[in-house]
Amino acid sequence: MGHHPRHHPPQGPWGVLIALAVLGAWLGHLVWLLAFSQLSLASPLAWLHMAVQAYLSTGLFITGHDAMHGTVSRHRGLNEAVGTAACFLFAGLSYQRLVVNHRAHHLDPTGPDDPDFSTRTQAFLPWFTTFMVRYMTWPQFLTMALKFNVLWWLGVEQWRIWAFWVAPAVAGTFQLSTSAPIGRTVSRTPRTWRPTTRARCRATTCGPCCPATSSAITGSTTNRP
Repeated sequence: MGHHPRHHPPQGPWGVLIALAVLGAWLGHLVWLLAFSQLSLASPLAWLHMAVQAYLSTGLFITGHDAMHGTVSRHRGLNEAVGTAACFLFAGLSYQRLVVNHRAHHLDPTGPDDPDFSTRTQAFLPWFTTFMVRYMTWPQFLTMALKFNVLWWLGVEQWRIWAFWVAPAVAGTFQLSTSAPIGRTVSRTPRTWRPTTRARCRATTCGPCCPATSSAITGSTTNRP
């Protein structure tokens, strides 16, 4: 199994600038699609912009993931602020809940306590269903419903909300799940092999912990064995 370089906190402002650029591109493009564009579903350009928004939605969640690993900024508070904004904008997700689940994932990748992995099946749809059930919550449903109704109340046509906000978020979720799904890329590892936490972290598609479980995830700078 290949060795991955360890993540290090960024030394300059580039992590924050890139994160803000992703957030700004996602939000700016969405506002234009909902309020100012003259596109219709009959236009191929509308579908192109839907694909672009889905791509930006994927980047939005990846930005939140990078914040969990402390790679946006050296300042923990700024990492949390960026991660909270990115996860909330993506799908009303709780950043703190994601941090807890992501820590559990890195502590036991492909194990029974890994919330990102299914020990029962490696088929995509059953795994994806299990994954969504573990992560989706009633507050998230209510938040998304509130966002939808606020946009509708502001005068945005419903088809635009579905086409340019809901559909790209769903497409982005599938892209995140199919581009490097943990349960499908590491499932060939024999279940009898139980490496150390650090080695198991390197075996995941998310890359190594930072370091072996980063301060952004655990709240401690102490390396774990």
